[in-house]
Amino acid sequence: MALFEREAQAITRTNRPQVYEHVEDFVAQAASRAPHNRLSAAPANFGTVQEDNRVVARHAATGIDFKPGFQMVQDPGDCKWEGMILGGGLRLDLQGISNGFANWQVQTNKPAGQSKTVAGCRMQVDKCFSQRHLIHALKMSCDEGVLIKLTMPAPRRR
Repeated sequence: MALFEREAQAITRTNRPQVYEHVEDFVAQAASRAPHNRLSAAPANFGTVQEDNRVVARHAATGIDFKPGFQMVQDPGDCKWEGMILGGGLRLDLQGISNGFANWQVQTNKPAGQSKTVAGCRMQVDKCFSQRHLIHALKMSCDEGVLIKLTMPAPRRR
């Protein structure tokens, strides 16, 4: 079960309608396109099938369709990925990966130095999260005006 923890860092509380309108599409694009993500593509045991005008990754034995998620990896360097997902005057950026967390931020799409963060989430690296986890964290951040820390606790030993 994912944990959503409020952090002290305050963010600008604006653009709520735009965040709610675009966040699901932003996160879906990030899940399949963002670098440093182990869950962006289907595993090798998933095949592909053509359905209408799209290709779907499907597990042949079970019929389950693959949906990209997030398992971020802290690689050398700053791991930034900015300005690639845009819509409604906003953008979703991976600000970097450091100290065990990937820093996702929804910002106003303005020239450098003029953007304001309107929602943000620090996602724990090397843990698996669904698109819904990040969507919930970003909406929560937008509503409450604080950065959200998304973690996955270690399983309890019996």
